[in-house]
Amino acid sequence: MFKKPFKTAGQNQLSGKDKKSIKNKLLTIFDHESVEKLFSTYDKIICNKVSGAKMLIYVTDEYPLIVDGTGKEDFFPSIYVCSAFEPLTKSLYVNEGVEGYIFNGANLMWPGVSDLSKLGNFKKDDIVTIRSSTNEIVGVGAMGCSLD
Repeated sequence: MFKKPFKTAGQNQLSGKDKKSIKNKLLTIFDHESVEKLFSTYDKIICNKVSGAKMLIYVTDEYPLIVDGTGKEDFFPSIYVCSAFEPLTKSLYVNEGVEGYIFNGANLMWPGVSDLSKLGNFKKDDIVTIRSSTNEIVGVGAMGCSLD
């Protein structure tokens, strides 16, 4: 998930109240059935605070689930969550060969998108799953513009 190692300042298991609050926020952003399935699957969710930053990483015993990059409930799902709880987000399909550029840190531009019609209507900052030409999830991103 991260290229460089990072240190955590602390961790705590989420209480029922905290899980409910996060779940309600996620229900306004993502697919309802997928969010319900996510929270019914994992009873124990741990919040890790990244040292020297406001970033919070919510994990289970095995996998990262959600990242809050600002500490202000700006939730971003991990690739694991997007693949395990489909269709959590809309999907954006890229042309063959574009994945390599994405893996090296490049931004995805419109010429790299294979079929915009599969995405449907979208707004700026909507979170989408980025899929390769073989339907494999290669990333998660936020839209930089609206369809309008």
